[in-house]
Amino acid sequence: MKTKQILPLVLVGCLFASTGFAQDSDKFTPGNVVLMSMIRTDANMQDDYLKQLITYYVPMMTKAKEQGLILDFNCSRAPAPTKMTST
Repeated sequence: MKTKQILPLVLVGCLFASTGFAQDSDKFTPGNVVLMSMIRTDANMQDDYLKQLITYYVPMMTKAKEQGLILDFNCSRAPAPTKMTST
Protein backbone atom coordinates (compact mmCIF):
# COMPACT_ATOMS: atom_id res chain seq x y z
CA MET A 1 0.00 0.00 0.00
CA LYS A 2 2.85 2.39 0.80
CA THR A 3 4.47 1.75 -2.56
CA LYS A 4 1.30 2.93 -4.31
CA GLN A 5 1.51 6.21 -2.37
CA ILE A 6 5.26 6.70 -2.81
CA LEU A 7 5.45 5.88 -6.53
CA PRO A 8 3.44 8.92 -7.75
CA LEU A 9 5.51 11.20 -5.51
CA VAL A 10 8.75 9.79 -6.92
CA LEU A 11 7.51 10.22 -10.50
CA VAL A 12 6.46 13.82 -9.90
CA GLY A 13 9.79 14.49 -8.17
CA CYS A 14 11.69 13.12 -11.16
CA LEU A 15 9.65 15.29 -13.51
CA PHE A 16 10.49 18.48 -11.61
CA ALA A 17 14.11 17.46 -11.11
CA SER A 18 14.70 17.00 -14.83
CA THR A 19 13.25 20.42 -15.70
CA GLY A 20 15.01 22.14 -12.82
CA PHE A 21 18.47 21.53 -14.27
CA ALA A 22 17.69 22.99 -17.69
CA GLN A 23 19.57 26.18 -18.54
CA ASP A 24 17.99 28.91 -20.60
CA SER A 25 21.02 31.08 -21.34
CA ASP A 26 23.72 30.16 -23.84
CA LYS A 27 27.27 30.11 -22.53
CA PHE A 28 28.82 30.49 -25.98
CA THR A 29 28.63 33.19 -28.60
CA PRO A 30 27.55 31.92 -32.01
CA GLY A 31 30.24 32.21 -34.68
CA ASN A 32 32.99 30.43 -36.54
CA VAL A 33 35.30 27.92 -34.87
CA VAL A 34 38.97 27.66 -35.74
CA LEU A 35 40.79 24.35 -35.29
CA MET A 36 44.57 24.49 -35.33
CA SER A 37 46.95 21.55 -35.03
CA MET A 38 50.70 21.65 -34.64
CA ILE A 39 52.45 18.57 -36.03
CA ARG A 40 56.10 17.81 -35.31
CA THR A 41 57.87 15.71 -37.89
CA ASP A 42 61.07 13.75 -37.60
CA ALA A 43 64.26 15.17 -39.03
CA ASN A 44 64.22 15.36 -42.84
CA MET A 45 60.66 13.97 -42.99
CA GLN A 46 58.77 17.24 -43.47
CA ASP A 47 58.63 16.91 -47.27
CA ASP A 48 57.20 13.38 -47.01
CA TYR A 49 54.55 14.59 -44.56
CA LEU A 50 53.57 17.47 -46.84
CA LYS A 51 53.26 15.04 -49.77
CA GLN A 52 50.85 12.95 -47.69
CA LEU A 53 48.85 16.07 -46.86
CA ILE A 54 48.58 16.94 -50.53
CA THR A 55 47.54 13.37 -51.37
CA TYR A 56 44.91 12.77 -48.67
CA TYR A 57 44.06 15.85 -46.60
CA VAL A 58 43.72 18.53 -49.29
CA PRO A 59 41.26 16.59 -51.51
CA MET A 60 39.15 15.66 -48.49
CA MET A 61 38.99 19.24 -47.24
CA THR A 62 38.27 20.55 -50.75
CA LYS A 63 35.24 18.23 -50.98
CA ALA A 64 34.07 19.33 -47.54
CA LYS A 65 34.33 22.96 -48.61
CA GLU A 66 32.37 22.27 -51.82
CA GLN A 67 29.63 20.60 -49.75
CA GLY A 68 29.47 23.55 -47.37
CA LEU A 69 30.62 21.56 -44.35
CA ILE A 70 33.54 23.94 -43.71
CA LEU A 71 34.19 27.54 -44.68
CA ASP A 72 37.90 27.27 -45.42
CA PHE A 73 41.09 25.37 -44.59
CA ASN A 74 44.76 26.21 -44.61
CA CYS A 75 48.05 24.35 -44.28
CA SER A 76 50.86 26.46 -42.88
CA ARG A 77 54.48 25.74 -42.18
CA ALA A 78 56.71 27.28 -39.53
CA PRO A 79 60.21 26.63 -38.22
CA ALA A 80 60.52 24.46 -35.15
CA PRO A 81 60.74 26.43 -31.91
CA THR A 82 64.06 26.55 -30.14
CA LYS A 83 64.42 25.38 -26.58
CA MET A 84 63.85 28.14 -24.05
CA THR A 85 66.49 28.49 -21.38
CA SER A 86 65.62 30.17 -18.11
CA THR A 87 67.99 32.87 -16.96
